[in-house]
Amino acid sequence: MTKTKFIAAVIGAGMMLMPCMGVAQAAAADQTAAVPVAAEAAIPVDQQATKEQLTKLFELMQVKEHMAATIQTVEKQLFAKATQSQKSQGDVAGAAIASKLMEQLINPDEMLADMIAIYQKHLTRSDVDGMIAFYNSPAGQHWIAVQPVITKEYMPIIMKRVQERLHPAPVAK
Repeated sequence: MTKTKFIAAVIGAGMMLMPCMGVAQAAAADQTAAVPVAAEAAIPVDQQATKEQLTKLFELMQVKEHMAATIQTVEKQLFAKATQSQKSQGDVAGAAIASKLMEQLINPDEMLADMIAIYQKHLTRSDVDGMIAFYNSPAGQHWIAVQPVITKEYMPIIMKRVQERLHPAPVAK
């Protein structure tokens, strides 16, 4: 697989994870719309969302499931790219390469720990309580159900744009 195709696949993986993280941030912004937020917000420790709250929120948002689905999708994309560029290795070797690469790049437990630390910096306990209430609501449950469908429809658009930007069409002279 070429370096640019690999970069496109990694960007695609990141883009697929962004909706589930972005929705949480957007919901928090709705809860605190009147409060200006600095780029490096420092919420006092006694007001920060707890690890337990964020773990519950991530469970409601099905973050682990979305990550697993994203990883599986990217593995398939990497496998397809690997087998296209290295036909001689065969399907099993290509799948093993893609799987090994994803294991090295993405660790869901590390990602969740990182997300918790970042969310704690920017979200209060009341912010997360509001988000938990949203994800427990019918609208929140509907969002959880349709978000993967939306992402699946959106990813080909993003991947096409990434490919076009990595490999612009030659300008006719």
